[in-house]
Amino acid sequence: MTSNQKKDTLRQKAENIIKQRGKMDINWYSKNLEELIEELQIYQVELEHQNIELQHISAKLEDAKARFMELYDQAPAGYTTINENYSIFEINNTLAHLLGHTKHDLINSSFTSFIEPRSQDSFYFHCNDVFNTPGISFSTDITLKVENAEYFMKVRSIADYFIDEVNLHARMVLMDITKEKLQEKELRESEEKFRRMFDDSALGIFNTTFNGKFLRANHSLAAMFKYDSPEEMIHSINDIRAELYVDPADRDRMIISLNESHDKKLHFETRFYRKDGSILYCNLHYRKVYEQTIKDYIIEGFLEDITKRKQSEKELLRSENLLNDSQHIAKIGGWEYEPQKRKINWTRETFLIHAWDKNTEPTLAQWIGLFNKKYQSVLKKAVQEALDFHKPFNIDVELHRKDTAVIRTSIIGKPIVENNKVERLMGTIQDITEKKIRQDQLSQSKEKLKLHNLISNAFITQKKSDFYVKVLSVVRKEFRSDFGYFGYIDTRGVLVCPSMTHEIWDQCEMPGKSIEFPPDSWSGLWGESLKQKKTLIKNEKLLVPEGHIQLSNAIAGVILYNNELIGQITLGNRKGGYQPEHIENLEELCNYIAPLLISKRKEELYEQNLIRAKEKAEENDNLKSAFLANMSHELRTPMNGIIGFSEMFMSEDISDEKRKQFATIVIDSSQRLLNIVNDILDISRIETGQLELSEDQVDLAKIFEDLKKFYTPLVRDKGLQLIMNNQLVADENLVYMDETKLHQVLNNLLSNALKFTNNGFIKVDCRIIDKNNLEFQVEDTGIGIAEEQHDLVFERFRQVETDLQKQFSGTGLGLAISKKMVELMNGEIWLTSTVAKGTTFGFTLPYKPLHSVNLRKHEKTTVSEHNDRQIIKDINYKILVAEDEQINFMYIKEALSDTKLEILHARNGREAVKMFRQNKDIRLVLMDIKMPLEDGFEATKKIKKLNTDIPVIAQTAYAMAYDREKALAAGCDDYLAKPIKKQHLIQLLVHYLINKSP
Repeated sequence: MTSNQKKDTLRQKAENIIKQRGKMDINWYSKNLEELIEELQIYQVELEHQNIELQHISAKLEDAKARFMELYDQAPAGYTTINENYSIFEINNTLAHLLGHTKHDLINSSFTSFIEPRSQDSFYFHCNDVFNTPGISFSTDITLKVENAEYFMKVRSIADYFIDEVNLHARMVLMDITKEKLQEKELRESEEKFRRMFDDSALGIFNTTFNGKFLRANHSLAAMFKYDSPEEMIHSINDIRAELYVDPADRDRMIISLNESHDKKLHFETRFYRKDGSILYCNLHYRKVYEQTIKDYIIEGFLEDITKRKQSEKELLRSENLLNDSQHIAKIGGWEYEPQKRKINWTRETFLIHAWDKNTEPTLAQWIGLFNKKYQSVLKKAVQEALDFHKPFNIDVELHRKDTAVIRTSIIGKPIVENNKVERLMGTIQDITEKKIRQDQLSQSKEKLKLHNLISNAFITQKKSDFYVKVLSVVRKEFRSDFGYFGYIDTRGVLVCPSMTHEIWDQCEMPGKSIEFPPDSWSGLWGESLKQKKTLIKNEKLLVPEGHIQLSNAIAGVILYNNELIGQITLGNRKGGYQPEHIENLEELCNYIAPLLISKRKEELYEQNLIRAKEKAEENDNLKSAFLANMSHELRTPMNGIIGFSEMFMSEDISDEKRKQFATIVIDSSQRLLNIVNDILDISRIETGQLELSEDQVDLAKIFEDLKKFYTPLVRDKGLQLIMNNQLVADENLVYMDETKLHQVLNNLLSNALKFTNNGFIKVDCRIIDKNNLEFQVEDTGIGIAEEQHDLVFERFRQVETDLQKQFSGTGLGLAISKKMVELMNGEIWLTSTVAKGTTFGFTLPYKPLHSVNLRKHEKTTVSEHNDRQIIKDINYKILVAEDEQINFMYIKEALSDTKLEILHARNGREAVKMFRQNKDIRLVLMDIKMPLEDGFEATKKIKKLNTDIPVIAQTAYAMAYDREKALAAGCDDYLAKPIKKQHLIQLLVHYLINKSP
C-alpha cells in the first residue's frame, strides 16, 4: 500500500468517526479531521508495532507449544486421556512406546486391554472414583502386561470437562515404578533371605547383653556348642564368661575393646567350651549396637568355627615341618623364578645346600655364577629355553658352595605357563653328592647285594642250625677262606658254634671237643675279638690249641646289636692273607647279619618257650584235674560224716552217749568242710589281689598257748610229742602284726606237720633275730620232702601230685596260702627236709614291738562264756532278724530259745525297714546282706536314717575282707560271718544290748 492509499484509508476512517459524532462546523471539522488523521496515523503506527509484537508472541507460543508437545511426548512419565468407556482419547509417545504401539494406533483403543488381569479390578475401582468425583485427583498401582513383560505403574488421575462441556474425560499420569517394586520385592526377599541366613547360616550368629546373657542365637551357633536348639542354649547359659570361655579374660578384653571401639566392627580368635566339654576354636566377629526394644546397647556378631582349620594348621605345620625335614633328609630344596619381577625364591633347604645366608636371596645371574664354569652355560641355556620355548629341564651340575665346598647337584625346572606366557619357573635342587658316591659304590657292589640275598635266603629258608652252616658257606666263598665258623652268644653268654667247618673240625684232636665256648675259654685271635668287641686280623704267628689244625691267617669279626655281643664269624686260610679292607667288608656283613640273627634267635627262643609253655599248660591242666578229683574226695568225706551221722540222730534207739559222739563227729566234719571252703576263698582272694593286712597288737605268748591247747589232744591221739618253744620273754611277746594271718600260717604248718608225721615229735620255735625280725619254725619227724620238690610244695595243688601223698587228705592249698600271707606281711618262708627223717618249715616276719609302734590297745569289755549265757537269759528286749533263708532264721531263733528276747522275722530288706518303722522298741537288728527286693546294705542305710543309734549287725555268707568294709561303710556296727557260731552271736548281743546300752 502506497502512502496516498494509506491517507485515503485514514481519511475514510476519520470521516466515519466524525459522522458518528454528529454535524460540526466545517472549520472545526476540517481542523478536527486533520488532528484525527494525525492521531489515527499515530495509532496506526502503534497498531503496526503491536501487530509485529503479536506476530513474535504467536511465533513464541507456537514454539512453546511445540516444545510442550515434545516434552509431553518424550516425558519420562506416561500421559493419556481416556473417556468413560476407557477408550484412549490422547496418549504421549512415552506410554505408547511402553505399550509397544504408535500414538496413532492407540487412539480410540481400549486402555484396559493392556492391564494385567490381576490389576483389572483395581483399575476399574480407580476409574469409578475418578469419574464420579470430577476435579478430585486419585491414585492407584496397576500392572501393565505388554507381550511377555510386566510393568508396575503408579497412576494418578483427574476427570473434568476440559475436552467438551458434555463428556467427562480423565487425564492420567502413569509413572513406571517397576524398579521400585522390584526393589521392594528384593527387599522382602532379602529380609526373608536374611532370616533364613540367620537361621541356616553356617556361621554362628548371636546377640548378647554386656553382662553375659544370650538374647538371640541361630541354629548353627547352637550346633557349634552341641546344643539341640537355640532355645536350649539361650536358657542353659546364664554367664557366657564363666560357662563358655576357656579363658574368661578373653571376654573381659572383648568388653573393653567394645567400650573403646566407637561402634567399629571388631574380631579376635578365642576358645570356648562346648556342652560336652570339648574345645571349640572360633574367630569371633562382633560390634556394639543399640537395641531399641530394650533401650540399651547389646553385642551382636557371629562365630566362625575354625576348629578344623586349627587342626588343619597343626597338620599343615606338621606337614611343613615334615616337608622341611624330608627335604633336609633327602637334601632336596625348592626354588622359584619370576621372570617379570626377575626375582628368585628359595626354600630353607636350598639355602642350606648353597651355604647361602638365608636373609639375602641371590639374583638369577648370581645363582648361575655359583656353578662350575663348564656347567654355567648348560644351566643358563636350560633356563632360557624354558622361558622361550616352555621346555622343562633336568640337569646334573657341579656347585661351588659359599663355604667353598664343591658338591654335585641335580636341578629340575618346570615352566608354569598362562596365556602362552611363562609366569614363573619352579623346580628343585638336590645335593646328589652322596647319591653319586652311592651309585658308584652300587655299581661296584652287585656281588655284595647278591651276597646279602644269599644270606637272607639262608636265614629264611633254612631251619634250626642248618642256616648257620649255609651262611658260613656263603661267607667263606665271598672271602675265599678255607675254614671258619659262624656262632651265636646264648643266654648264658656262651659262644655256640653250630657251623664249625667239618674239614677242620673233624681233624681236630682236642680233649673234650665241644662247639660251646664259655667266656673263660676265649683266647687267641677269636677270643680277643670277642673280648674287645672288635674285628681283628692276623696273617702270621697264629697260636692254636694243641690238637687243632694249623692256620696260616685268620680274621675274626663280631656281630653286635645295639652294642651287645650276639655272635661271631671267624675265617681262616685265605691265599694272600687278609687285608685292612677285609675288616670293613666283614664288619659290614656282620652288621647286615645282626638283625637277621636276632630275629632267628628270637624265633628259636619263641619255639622253645612255646614248647615249655605247652608243657606247663599240660602240667597245670593235670594238676587242676587232680585237684578237682581230690576236691571231690575232700568235700564228700566231711559231707558224708555230716549227712550220715545226722541221719543217725533220727534213730530213737541210740543212747545219749552215742548221740553226743555223733554230734561231735558232725561238728568236726562241718569244721573240716569249712576249712576247705576257707582255703578256696583264701586262694581266690590271693589270685584277685584282695588279700589285705589288718595289723593290730598281738600277744605271741597267748597265740602259743592257744595253739598248744588246740593241738595237744590231736598230737597225743597220734602218739606224738608237741614241743612249744617260745624264746620271747615278758613284753617281747607284745607285737604289732596281723594276728589272723599269723595264726593261719602257724595252723597250716602245724596241720601239715601233724598230717605227715606218724612217729616222733612236732616242735614250734619262736625267737628274735637281728633285733628287727621274728623267726618261726615248725619242725617234724615225718615223711620228709624230696629235694627236687622243695620249690614245688609252695605251688597250688601240689599236695596231690605224688602217689605217696595221695594217702593224705587236704586241698594242696595250705602252703601256697601260707607263702602268700608271709610275703604280704613282708616276710620270707623256706623249708629244709630229708626224706623219711622230717621237715622244718621256717619263716621270718618284721619284729615290731608294741612300745615302738606307739599304739594304744582298744579297751574291750570281756566276759566269760558262762557269764554271757547267764546275762543273755535275763534280757527281754525286742530284736529284728532280717533273713530270707528260713533255715538260717530257725538256727538263730533256736540258738536264742533259752532267752527272753522277742525275735521279729523280716524276709527281705523292704520288709525289715517296714517292721522297724512299726516297732519303735526294737533294740538291735541282725541284717542279712543278700536278700530279695532290697539288700541289707540299702535296708541298713534306711534304718540308720530312722535311728542312728540302733545297733545293726551284718550277717552274711560272704567272707571277703572288702565285704566287711562294705558292710561297715553302709552303716553296720559289726559283722557276723556265716556259719554263725552261737557263742559269737551271744557275745555280740551282750556287747551291744548291755555293755553299750545308755
